[in-house]
Amino acid sequence: MKSNYHTHTYRCGHAIGDEKQMIEAAMASGIDTLGFSDHIPYPVYYPQQGYTSWQSEVSKRIANSPGMRMPYDMMKVHLEAVKECRKLYPQITIYQGFEAEYFPLYQTYYQELLDLKKVDYLILGHHYWIDQQQLRYYGREQLTDQEVIQYGDEVCAALDTHLFSYLAHPDLFMQGLFHLHRLVKRRVSRYVRKQNL
Repeated sequence: MKSNYHTHTYRCGHAIGDEKQMIEAAMASGIDTLGFSDHIPYPVYYPQQGYTSWQSEVSKRIANSPGMRMPYDMMKVHLEAVKECRKLYPQITIYQGFEAEYFPLYQTYYQELLDLKKVDYLILGHHYWIDQQQLRYYGREQLTDQEVIQYGDEVCAALDTHLFSYLAHPDLFMQGLFHLHRLVKRRVSRYVRKQNL
């Protein structure tokens, strides 16, 4: 049995191929279970949370990050396309998911996607953090020691929510910084074992 739960489409801006093409490529490779996990589209403003204006501005930047995630108004089309593919390709098991960062301001949004069964799972792909209204990338070179420790802490906090099925590319922070990787690896590994993830 071969499976892949980390599949992007052209909709997130840095992959090639639509839902049907991904399924056909998966079947040609002998995969019998495929999960779609484009980078999650964020609503520009999520009024149930009662965010301040700067939080709304940060949300806007997250939602419209070019080449990073599908636009929010494309989500419905994507979800419908995956549903249609389940009918067209009964010979392969298809799941719907998204890859998402740990942003506490979107925690309710994540929970609703799961509760309303719009998605079967979420992957934690923790690429960014919000620093004084700025979006900062964990994959950039020359992170400070404190930022690397913060990455490990945020990954553990995210897994603590039980919203995510697994952690993708946990070594993202290692671009150009190697001396702390064992510390974070040990912290996250201990946490994962403790939570039986």
